[in-house]
Amino acid sequence: MYFYLGHELSHLLMHQNTGGYAYIKIPSWFHEGLASIVSNGGGAQNITSREAQHTILSGSNFLPLDSAGITDVFLPRYGSYWKLDNQMFYRQAMLFVGYLKYRNMDSFRAFLTDIQNGNNFAESFNKLLG
Repeated sequence: MYFYLGHELSHLLMHQNTGGYAYIKIPSWFHEGLASIVSNGGGAQNITSREAQHTILSGSNFLPLDSAGITDVFLPRYGSYWKLDNQMFYRQAMLFVGYLKYRNMDSFRAFLTDIQNGNNFAESFNKLLG
């Protein structure tokens, strides 16, 4: 049960720090991936990293750069958009956000600060990828 609490509190904190409109402009894969990391797998606890990796290798995965712009504000893309079970989507997003975090911790911190300050997600993401 504490998995879910940590997951949802992560969403709440991000929402409070960014503000309503800026928050909904952040892609769902990032919201869910970060919340799953913070909560030690909350939302994805029934899917292992190995299962997610096999699913990715089989060609069934979300695409982080597949964004429809303003359409995502009204129709956010979750697992079902890519024909993924929600827990699989959360685990894959968790693995991707974890990769970004451990790839360059300082750049990831700067990225989080950027988006929490309301900066454009796509621009901040491009800086992170540098």
